[in-house]
Formats: sequence, C-alpha cells, structure tokens
Amino acid sequence: MKEYNFLIECDESECNYWMSFVSWYSIVKNIPNSKVFLNKSYKWASKVGVCKLKNKQNNFNLILSPSVVAVRSLENENFVISSSKSDIFSTFVDYRYGCGKLKLNSIVPPFEQVFKKYLDEDVTINEKAVLNIFQKCSNLYKALEGLI
Repeated sequence: MKEYNFLIECDESECNYWMSFVSWYSIVKNIPNSKVFLNKSYKWASKVGVCKLKNKQNNFNLILSPSVVAVRSLENENFVISSSKSDIFSTFVDYRYGCGKLKLNSIVPPFEQVFKKYLDEDVTINEKAVLNIFQKCSNLYKALEGLI
C-alpha cells in the first residue's frame, strides 16, 4: 500500500488549533497509510505524535489548509478538493466557507453544536460528511485537551 505525505499549513488564527486537529484526524481515519506534518506546534499534536515540519524539502502529495478534511478514502490518487457547499464527490472537502449554518470562526470547536443542531439539516453531501467528521473526532479532542 502506497504511503502518502500531507502538510497542514496553519496561519496565526486561533481557530487553526482545532481545525488542524480535525484535518489530521480525518486523514488518519480515512487515509491510514499516510503521514501528516504541521508547520506549527500544538499541544494535541505532540500527544499523538504528529511531526512539526522541520524543512520544506519534504515531498508532499498535498499541502492542506486546516479547513480541509478527508471525508472519504483516497482512490486513484485523486487529490481534488471540493467545497463543502457542493455535492461533488471527492476525498477532500474544504469547509472554509461554512458548513450548513454552523459558525466556524471561533477559537472554540463547534463539535457540541453538531450534536445538537446541524446533522438533521438540509445540507449538501459534503457538508454532511464534514459534520460527521466533527462528530466522530469530538471525544478524542476532548480527551487530548483534558476536558473529559
């Protein structure tokens, strides 16, 4: 099985902390034969063994924004990134422009809101896939942050 290398490239915004976690989690779950690197150090990342990028010499299959998640397994090395607002079937989905009515610009992850409100809304297939990732990663995130 081929191994893939991904870089999640974060900026200084505070929401990148939890967004990069969701991106990492989604890749690990849906593309298990991969290595994920970050360009920033985060507390959660050191706990799960994610490497901080030391140099840009690495050969990455894809450089991702923290708002991109792998919602499906990778087939045929198709690295297309679709918008969460579309129904285009792809492995990677970018939710930077929102996901249903969920607000995503907060330092606090929206995981609890997903449980309460948004999974039953009329959303695109990609929005539903992103919301499912949020729901699935919630307990691990809370455990890593010492919240449970």
